[in-house]
Amino acid sequence: MRFHSLLLLLVFGLLCIIGCKKKKQIVYTPYVNPADNRVGTYHGMFQECSPSLCYDKDTTFQIIKINNQYFLQFGNHSDELIFTNPNALDFRSLGSYALDSSGQNFGSYFGGWCTNDSVYVKFSEGWGVYNNNLLSGKKQ
Repeated sequence: MRFHSLLLLLVFGLLCIIGCKKKKQIVYTPYVNPADNRVGTYHGMFQECSPSLCYDKDTTFQIIKINNQYFLQFGNHSDELIFTNPNALDFRSLGSYALDSSGQNFGSYFGGWCTNDSVYVKFSEGWGVYNNNLLSGKKQ
């Protein structure tokens, strides 16, 4: 009899312990678009090259987000860009220009790439500069 009572108390205690366990809460982590990590102000240089001479200028530029669209702001220019890599490592301008008179071949005004905290932009001649201009900067 004593054994049955002890067994009954043990089973009852075990059920109480199982019933008192807290339920695990599922924590919702919102999705963060990797391109949002690129938004900010960058300080660096603009390397401007003519056919015979190159020189560097210290400068700042920004990548901003307005209504889920990203823009490169540099001087008087504000050009929309799109990230072409799911991890927002590469980008190009949304705007383009005709490469020839056929109306079928177009080039981007600029293209670029990102590292952890830096951005590099390579401009095309369609942006109004020579082909060897590079804008680079580190996020502030």
